[in-house]
Amino acid sequence: MLAKEDYMSKRFLFSVGYGLKITMLVCLHQHESDYERIDT
Repeated sequence: MLAKEDYMSKRFLFSVGYGLKITMLVCLHQHESDYERIDT
């Protein structure tokens, strides 16, 4: 039981970290396109 909970918590943390990484990449990409729009 305890091992299963530990596995689930690790999986949850991994998925949260993965989601944050994707969100940061998307935000950075949007900021870059915004800067390009300002330059043109």
